[in-house]
Amino acid sequence: MKRSLTIAMAILLMLAMLATGVASAQDEPVPSPLGGSADGEENIFTVGSISDMVTISPFKACCGSEYETFFIIYDQLLNFDPETLKAAPGIAESWEGNDDATEWTFKIRPDMKWSDGEPVTSEDVKFTYEFILNNRPNAFASYLPGDPTFETPDPETFIYRTKESSLAPVSPAWVPILPEHIWGKYDGDIKAAKEARLMPTVGTGPFVLVDWKEGQFYTFEKNPYWRGEEPAIDKLIFRLYDVPESMVQALKSGEVDFAEDITPALFDQLVTEKDPAIEPWVASPAYFYDLAFGLWKPNQKGSGGETPTNHPALQDVQVRVAIAKAIDKQALVDRVKLGYATPGSSVLMPRDRWHMDPSQSGNTTQDFDPAEANRILDEAGYLDTDGDGVREMPGGENPLEFQFLTLTDRGASVETGEYIKDWLKDIGMKVQLKPVTSGKATDAWYAHDYDAYVWGWGNEPDPDFTLSLFTTDQCDVWSDGCYSNPEYDQLYLDQRAASTDQERVDLVNEMQEFVYNEVPMVVLFYENDLQAWRKDRWTGMVPQPSPNGSVMYAWSAASYANLKPVAASEAEATTSDDGGSATIWIIVGIAVLLLIVIGVALARRKPVEDRE
Repeated sequence: MKRSLTIAMAILLMLAMLATGVASAQDEPVPSPLGGSADGEENIFTVGSISDMVTISPFKACCGSEYETFFIIYDQLLNFDPETLKAAPGIAESWEGNDDATEWTFKIRPDMKWSDGEPVTSEDVKFTYEFILNNRPNAFASYLPGDPTFETPDPETFIYRTKESSLAPVSPAWVPILPEHIWGKYDGDIKAAKEARLMPTVGTGPFVLVDWKEGQFYTFEKNPYWRGEEPAIDKLIFRLYDVPESMVQALKSGEVDFAEDITPALFDQLVTEKDPAIEPWVASPAYFYDLAFGLWKPNQKGSGGETPTNHPALQDVQVRVAIAKAIDKQALVDRVKLGYATPGSSVLMPRDRWHMDPSQSGNTTQDFDPAEANRILDEAGYLDTDGDGVREMPGGENPLEFQFLTLTDRGASVETGEYIKDWLKDIGMKVQLKPVTSGKATDAWYAHDYDAYVWGWGNEPDPDFTLSLFTTDQCDVWSDGCYSNPEYDQLYLDQRAASTDQERVDLVNEMQEFVYNEVPMVVLFYENDLQAWRKDRWTGMVPQPSPNGSVMYAWSAASYANLKPVAASEAEATTSDDGGSATIWIIVGIAVLLLIVIGVALARRKPVEDRE
């Protein structure tokens, strides 16, 4: 009998421990398979991307990955409002202009600190702007027009003066404000500033960059002196993938929380699968793809002494018009983007109030018409004199053979290049495609070593910067291929000096039509930004602009600062209330049943045991 009671007690103890263990497991934090975590552990948010950074120096930046990084690390003097993209407080909390808009006074946030604990003052703003004007880096110089001067009467006041009326100070200028105590040593040495790789970075944004393994990942941690509400994300990781398929698979498996620039075919798969854990997002176009031509003049040297290699035929606007007419933009939208895009025309985005579509006003310069393209080239003297299928320059020499760069880390570039190659063959041109990364394409751009490339631009809320790309002053700075035309240069200055909004709108429209007719680039299509994230783990994405803009790779760090992990208690509420409690009661029921069985067995054995 004692042995039977001992066994019964052991079973009860085991069941009690099991029940306790189940209850404890229900209360334990559940680690996220996606890099997030529950209470008491790091919340890690991981972004998947196929585009690495080219640099972490603001003075050498070229591409979306770097600018996304800068929004995370730095403030501007005025930021972009995430909802409207209008000017919003940044380093400055308020601002005011005089009656003729020649003097703007900004009040710097009091008690603001850099991520290393040093105070932020008006001198940092003055230093940043004067560094740009004195050293003339490729980036940012066009944001400070009209030879401005700056004054800092006290640490919390910054005064911006121009000789003529200007709205440039409040456009706002897309210039990250840098700490003088970090970057001051590079003043006068722009080459060293471009190559600087300072980590951890020092900024005023919600996160600081702490690590970068090229081709693999880059990592951010929270800024301890961030002025806003403490982000829920403790660590932010951008993980890099060689191909979009790997990135999307990582999203599905939970290796990453967010995927950027998903190809249309992969995005369609996500939509079709209807995974309740994943939110596919079709953002309104904020980026256009284009075929940009190298237009340096014969014997023209680059700023670094480079000898351009672009084909001289591209100097002829008739050749550029013929190329534009040979490209079926609607076919690119249908075949390459699977409908997630709109055929291109103007260099300004359809969603912008500044946009004017020249093709809608009866302009046929870039209408798809291969027969007309062939006629234009015949009439201009570009004939196939040797019968090999490739036209030559007038005079019978120098065949129209071009090298076009395509970007392996820009989803649509390579496939778009293949179509363009075939279409140009139909009008007697031979194209060799050279697939390269964005970094290599940037090197080729600096060296002026290409005839054209399939890349693109993201528009800013104000049209000034995009329109500046075709001015002579941007040659060897931001210009794709050094297009230069005095008539256009004057239009650009006129729109800057416009005294009324309608006057500026009219000038901006005229400039859009000018570029459309001159074809320094062919705007191929405006692409939707295809994004997706794990909504089972994160909430709080901020579309920029509202209601359907991109939630990341946009105009601010709003989503990163606003994201919250879906609480384990919420995610497991149903399981905890139903499954967990039910399991415990089942165990208790089994225990009672076992006790009854044991009791019956003991009762039956009692007469025998009494005889002992």
